[in-house]
Amino acid sequence: MDNSEVTAPVGNTNQDSESQEKVEDDLYTQLKKQLQYLRSRVSASPDHDVTKQFAHLKISDLTEVPHPDFSGSEHPHDDDLGSGQGQVSIRDHDKEEPSKTTEEVGAKLEGWNQQSVNEVNKNQSGNDAANNTSEEAEVGEMPEDRPSPYKLVWQRQVGEASPPQPYQPPTGAYGEEVVQVKISAASDSKREIYVLSDIHLGRPLAICPGHLQLESALSRIVTAAAEGKVRSLILLGDIFEMWVQLAAEPAWTDKDFLRHWKTDSVCKVFTRAVCEMAGEHGVDVYYIRGNHDHEITSAMVHDLFHGKVRFVPGILIYNISVEQQEYRVRFEHGHIWDHLSTYSYGDTTGLICGRPIAYYCCRIASYQLLNGLFVGDVTDKSMLKVKAQIRDMLKSAGPDIMNLVCLPDIREELLSLIVELALGGSIHGNGVIRMHDGMYVPVRKLPKYSFIERLCKQEGLEKVFKMFLVHLGDLSPLLETCDEDVVVTGHSHHWAAEPAVGRDGRAILSANSGAWVDAEEVSYLRLVPPTSLEDGSIEVLHSPVTMATAEDSSK
Repeated sequence: MDNSEVTAPVGNTNQDSESQEKVEDDLYTQLKKQLQYLRSRVSASPDHDVTKQFAHLKISDLTEVPHPDFSGSEHPHDDDLGSGQGQVSIRDHDKEEPSKTTEEVGAKLEGWNQQSVNEVNKNQSGNDAANNTSEEAEVGEMPEDRPSPYKLVWQRQVGEASPPQPYQPPTGAYGEEVVQVKISAASDSKREIYVLSDIHLGRPLAICPGHLQLESALSRIVTAAAEGKVRSLILLGDIFEMWVQLAAEPAWTDKDFLRHWKTDSVCKVFTRAVCEMAGEHGVDVYYIRGNHDHEITSAMVHDLFHGKVRFVPGILIYNISVEQQEYRVRFEHGHIWDHLSTYSYGDTTGLICGRPIAYYCCRIASYQLLNGLFVGDVTDKSMLKVKAQIRDMLKSAGPDIMNLVCLPDIREELLSLIVELALGGSIHGNGVIRMHDGMYVPVRKLPKYSFIERLCKQEGLEKVFKMFLVHLGDLSPLLETCDEDVVVTGHSHHWAAEPAVGRDGRAILSANSGAWVDAEEVSYLRLVPPTSLEDGSIEVLHSPVTMATAEDSSK
């Protein structure tokens, strides 16, 4: 990159202009080289051609979706959107200056280049947690045909009322509603709260062998409900699948989804069991939408569950009263903090057809997924390694690196990497994602999507930096904003139950309900709030995925 191409400084504007441009040059080059290296590791499998899925399309009969990012280009490009040969411009995000100087960012990034990249096992997984022998964790003994629990003690409060400080509830944003519910947890038997998420109902059983174990799990919860033990069932997002559809086929309508879910055998088992719990056993059931089912409506939930389930388009807060004590539990899917999956800037022209970029990547990946060529980014080791490398690079540089990520060329390299991981090959060619009414989004233009710059202007550099970390598996930025005693999420497809740090450094508990697809284990949660006499618990009930037989797949 020539120095003349830089149109605005990064970081400390008081630095000597010549040395400043040189440092920017170095930072730009280092980051771009890292992204190009990661892209070079992504190649199409020799066993399949990812472009043949579009062979039957006649593009002239379709209409491209209009979007301001696609209408023109700030810098010239050839057909290779990842080449990054154009002019570099740096944007002023409401003059919010980062705290570190550019030289410090450069030194940290250089240090990252010199050190060996941490492997995937740097993040403690649910399986690792199950082997924890510390006093906080207890591994129960269960028959082999039942899921093995991982239990975390939820200590009761003694003495002064909890929480000691005034409660600060989360703030809803752009349609993400916050619902607070008050309940009493007396010392009776009806205390259990079950949480399921990321089931992705509607996907073919052949690629979702974990769905074979769903009926037995539901049966155990129904039995507990019939015995008067279950107070609530929380459906914590991504219950139904609305993103996995072949990119070359028209996007489904609400009627299409409802018709499919009402005829799918696994969906029918699920909705019937939930309705039995709510209708016959008095269980309070809440449906909290995630990203893969973000387009589901209250009317659709009412139709599927015959009015027995309350729809929550955002965050659910349980205020649990126990004599003089009060405990708060926060339930949210977790995608709001994921910069690729969030709908939190939906009130602007930023979203393409009202959907985030992860939707389009999922549509692109559907061809590989539905044909058994793609195992998903949760269990695929190479993709996990790419995520770990990017996460380490970001952490080493700090929030200032967002100034570089907002450069058009860097952003296009990053988005090209993400799109090619989903596509399984190069973004060259005429691949499209078909929408409704004959409209389509061209795959090769997705790297031009400047949602990162738009999000930085709206939320600030530091917030978006934290959103990057959440997407890459570090949930601490989200938890540090929470003023609840327990925070329960899904989204990551990795079950967990562990102590964490909340707002103002207070000790909280964090749990993740795991998933039933794209995971090595199926899992769900059972929460038992404390009473005045005994501690409560948070249990992860998890089992290895049982692979589907040929007969199951044919069904």
